[in-house]
Amino acid sequence: PGLPPDLAGAGRGHVQAEIALDAERMGRLRASCGVSDFCLLLGALSLAVTQTTAAQAPSITVPFALSRPGGAGAVGYHTHPVPLAVALPDSASFGDLCRAWAHTIGNVGQRLEAGLLPYPASGPRQISAVHLDAQPGLGPALAQLALGLEPGVLRLGGYELSNEVAQLRDPEMPLQLTSCGSGASLRAVLRMDHGFSAATVASLARRMADTLARAAGSDRLSLAALR
Repeated sequence: PGLPPDLAGAGRGHVQAEIALDAERMGRLRASCGVSDFCLLLGALSLAVTQTTAAQAPSITVPFALSRPGGAGAVGYHTHPVPLAVALPDSASFGDLCRAWAHTIGNVGQRLEAGLLPYPASGPRQISAVHLDAQPGLGPALAQLALGLEPGVLRLGGYELSNEVAQLRDPEMPLQLTSCGSGASLRAVLRMDHGFSAATVASLARRMADTLARAAGSDRLSLAALR
């Protein structure tokens, strides 16, 4: 009760799993190409999710999130998800996924520029770029990548959020993935904690959308090539 509509359905008691990307395994994300690498990684994840959850079509949402300092190493809280979603058929290709991302991420950038999203004047922030949901669950190959965490409840202002919605644990990693086993969701988060302005975030959203639009013609890219 009292939660925004987008958060009210987030059940408590979900077991959250988190993957902190290893720079040696995945390649270091450099400032000059971080956005492109990030987009390609999301493409690889989408391909893996659709391959391991072929029974159901995945849906893609693009939430907007504010990052506020927390305790005990927790630094990220989703407070204002943007209600944007694209449902894709089982036969969706990698290009279809890229085009869907380009469209939804572009909408986030437009909303930021138009002042339709709340954005604080100061303090750390994050953009939660893509949230994939697929049923009946993540496949064993993806599940093996995750490290299980205890469920919990976080409080931010007047809101009470489950950690299935809200938590990032490692402030040093610029890119993190979280998986909620019970809800069969996989989320990739690009952290930005250097006081970027709303205009800068909107510009980043546009660059991500442009990169994905260019990648949309690359249906032949394999998961290995993307990795």
